[in-house]
Amino acid sequence: MASDLTGVVLKEKWRIDALLGEGGVATVYAATHRNGKRVAVKVLHPQLASVAEIRERFLREGYVANRVEHPGCVSVLDDDTTADGLTFLVMDLLDGESLEKRLAREGRLPVKDVLSITDALLEVLAAAHANCPPRREARERLSGSRWRAATSRLRDRTAPGADCGKERDPERRGDGNAIVHAARAGQGTLGASRRAE
Repeated sequence: MASDLTGVVLKEKWRIDALLGEGGVATVYAATHRNGKRVAVKVLHPQLASVAEIRERFLREGYVANRVEHPGCVSVLDDDTTADGLTFLVMDLLDGESLEKRLAREGRLPVKDVLSITDALLEVLAAAHANCPPRREARERLSGSRWRAATSRLRDRTAPGADCGKERDPERRGDGNAIVHAARAGQGTLGASRRAE
C-alpha cells in the first residue's frame, strides 16, 4: 500500500483531505483546492511513476476522459507532477454510494436496477466510442447499426447474466461485441451477488 498522503498539499494548492480508495495503479483521495473547491485527486503509485511509459499513459487518461463529454464520465480538471515525483490527476468529486457499497448493503439487486445500471453504463461506453474511437479495425467491427442492434438486444433482456459465464474475457473473443459481452458479464455479477454472511 502506498503511504497515506492525508494532510499533504500538492503543488501548493491541492490539500489532501481523506483517502477514498486504492487500486493497483493509483490511490484516490478527497481533496480541496485553496479556493475551497472539493475534488478527487488520483495519485499514481510512486513505484510506477518512475516508469516513463506508465506515467505518460496515466496522464493521457485525463485527456481521453475529457473528450468523452458525458454526464456519466468525470472530468479531469488538472494534472501535474510534484518536485518529489508524485504524478496526479485532479477530477470531479462524486458524492453518493458506490455500487460496491450498495451490493454489500443489499446483496442481489432487482433485475430492473441491474438493467438501469447497465443502460447507463452502455450510454457512457457509446459516448466514449463516439468521441474516442478505437483502432480502425475495431471501429469497423462495432459500428452503426450493429452497435445499436446489440445494445438494444441487451436492454431488452429479461434474464441478465443467463449466458455471461461463457465469456468472462471479452477482449479475447475477437468479435465486434466486446463491450456488450463485458456489460453482460457485469449484469451477471450484479444480479448474482449475495449479501455477505
